[in-house]
Amino acid sequence: MKKSAVSFIFLFIGVFSFCYPMRAEENPCSFSGYLWGSGAVSTFEVYSDTPEASLVIDWPRGTCDFWVRATGEDRNVILIDQSLSSGDVLTLTGSGIYYFIISSRWGTGCWEATVKHNKN
Repeated sequence: MKKSAVSFIFLFIGVFSFCYPMRAEENPCSFSGYLWGSGAVSTFEVYSDTPEASLVIDWPRGTCDFWVRATGEDRNVILIDQSLSSGDVLTLTGSGIYYFIISSRWGTGCWEATVKHNKN
C-alpha cells in the first residue's frame, strides 16, 4: 500500500472519530468542542447511574455568550436553558440519560464539560 493511501486512511479515521457524536457510555468523564460564532451548537449526552451528578462546564468567560440547554430522556421537557454566565456548574438529579446543547449567542471558543458522579 502506498504511503499516501495509508495517510488518507488515518486522516479519514481521525476526522470520522472527531465528527461522529460520542455516546456517554464511550466517554463518561468529559466532552469538549469549539463553537464558531453566533448560532454554532454542539451536542452531547450523559448517562448517569447515580442519584446525583455534577456537570462542570469550562468556557471562555467574558469573550462570548454561551448557553446550555438540557433535556431528559424523552427530550420533550427542558430541564435547563440558561446562559453559562448565570452558572456553569449544573446538578443532575436522578439516574438516566440527559441530552445537552451548548450554543453560542455571540463569540467563539472552546468549551469542556466534565461529569462528576456523586456516589452517595
